[in-house]
Amino acid sequence: MGNDVINNKNNSDVNNEKSFIQVYKSTDEVPCEIWFAPKDAQIIRPFTQIPPDPDLKNPKFDFINYKWFDLNGATQAQKLSEISDKIKNMQHELANGTASKEDINNINEQLSTLTDLVSAVAGTVDTEEGIKDE
Repeated sequence: MGNDVINNKNNSDVNNEKSFIQVYKSTDEVPCEIWFAPKDAQIIRPFTQIPPDPDLKNPKFDFINYKWFDLNGATQAQKLSEISDKIKNMQHELANGTASKEDINNINEQLSTLTDLVSAVAGTVDTEEGIKDE
């Protein structure tokens, strides 16, 4: 109990030294996560003090332009394209007999990710346009 009480004159100084600020962590794995940092900490990537716009459905921070953007179908489409290219290259290696067991496992892994992304993009398009195929 004695450690918790500091004379009133210095109490506000101690509270200011120990106070925290809200920051946001943004990575590819976790696009937007709230964290707290000491008030005097240097805030560097993957953290920012800039709050995301509440209108963004799936915010991610752009550390090049220092602003938040929405991870939408366009971003997912770019990932789909990249994965599709990787799969085509791996299938070519497989057809030519130059693929290893590791390459084959990688193809299966990429196909699983591709399936997940296609499902995510389909869900994004459905919710954005308000249209569902029945």
